[in-house]
Amino acid sequence: LPDSPWSTIETISPIQSLDTTITVYALDSLNILYRINISENEYFLIENRNNWVSYKTDIDSLRRKHKIDEYQVGHWFDTVIEEFPDDQIQIDDVTQVITGFDHYDYGLPGSGILIWHIKEPAPSLYADGINNDIFPHHVQIEEADGAQDIGTKSYAFFASDNPTTGTRWDMWFKGNEGYEFANPDLENETIFDYWSSPNSRTVDGSDSFLSIEILSEISDTMQIQITFNNGMDIVNLADTTIHYLGNGYNKADSTAAVYYEKDGKIYSHSHLDDATLLEDITIGANQSIYTFNDTFYIAQDQNYWIDTLGEHHSDYKVPMGYIYEYNVADAIDFSLSSADSSLSFGDIDQDGLDEIITIEDGDIVARNGNQTLVNGFPLKGDFTGIPLIANIL
Repeated sequence: LPDSPWSTIETISPIQSLDTTITVYALDSLNILYRINISENEYFLIENRNNWVSYKTDIDSLRRKHKIDEYQVGHWFDTVIEEFPDDQIQIDDVTQVITGFDHYDYGLPGSGILIWHIKEPAPSLYADGINNDIFPHHVQIEEADGAQDIGTKSYAFFASDNPTTGTRWDMWFKGNEGYEFANPDLENETIFDYWSSPNSRTVDGSDSFLSIEILSEISDTMQIQITFNNGMDIVNLADTTIHYLGNGYNKADSTAAVYYEKDGKIYSHSHLDDATLLEDITIGANQSIYTFNDTFYIAQDQNYWIDTLGEHHSDYKVPMGYIYEYNVADAIDFSLSSADSSLSFGDIDQDGLDEIITIEDGDIVARNGNQTLVNGFPLKGDFTGIPLIANIL
C-alpha cells in the first residue's frame, strides 16, 4: 500500500508534545494518504473516502428520490443513468452500457475517514497470502463502530444486512452513531486512542501512544487532530543545568520520585509534589549518589551499586537487566551510536522485560534486548545527557 503507484503517501512523524491538525481531502480530489508509524514494521494509513454524487447526495439518496413505491427504492442503473452528470459517467451510445465513472468511490457504503492498520508481514507469507488468517490480519480497516466484521463470516439473516462487506458506520466522522454506541462514555468526541473501541494499540496490544480525534462531520474536506506521545507526561525539572541522580519508589504510599542535584542541594520530584528540597549537600567530584526505594546513598566509588534487597556493593558489575527471559538476569553488549552516548534500563512497555533507552542525535530511543525499536519510539527532540526512566505515574 505505501508503495502504491496510484496514491501519494505522506508520513507524519511524532514531534515532542505536538498536536497536529490535518485537513484530509477526499481521495478523488487530492490523492494523498497519511501514514503514521507506530513501530518498526507497523503503521496506520489515513484517507478520506467520499461517495457523494453531488453535495451531500449519494446513490442511495438518489434511489430514494426515484422510489418506485412506498416500499421499493428506484432501480440502481436507471437512477445512475438519469442522475449522473455527463462529466462523471461514461455510457456507450449504442448499448447504453455504463463503461466508466470519474471515480469509483460512489459504490462505497458510506463516506468519511478510513483508518487502515498495516502490519508488514514476513516475506515468507507473500506466496500464501497475508490476510488468510483472521488473527492477525496484516491489512485491516479499523471499523469505527467497534466491530471487526470485514473479512469474517456473516450471520445476518438478510443479505442486505451483511456487515462483512462494510457499512457506513465503518467510516470515521463526527456524529457516527455506530461509534457512539460502541463508546458510550465518550460524549461529543470521536477519538481513536488506547481506550476507544476500536483502539490505536499495536497488533500485540502494546500502547502506541497515539490519539486521533475526528473533528469533522462527513465532507470532502475533513479535519483530524493527531496527538503523539498521548498518555506520556514529559516534565522539564529545571531550566538550568542539573545533575540527575536517579529515581526511587516508596512501596508504603505507592509514590515514586526523580532525584536530582542543583546548586549543591538534592531535590525530589514526583507526580504528586513538585520540586522538594531534601538535604543541603554538596556533591564532590568523585562522589556518586544512588537511590533505592525512597532512600538515597552517597558513595565515593563509581562502581557502587545496590541489589534488590537493599544491600550495598562496590564490586564492578556490567549493565544487567531482565532482557531475554523472565526472572533471568543476563549481561548484554551494547553498540552505542557515539562515544558520548549513555544508556538506561527500564520496562517502558510493561512487558516484564527491561528495554534499553539511549539518546541518539537528540532523540530518545528505546530498544528491546534484540535491538528492535519499542513501539512509539524514537521520540523526536533535542535531548541531551543521560536518559532517565522512572515510574512516577
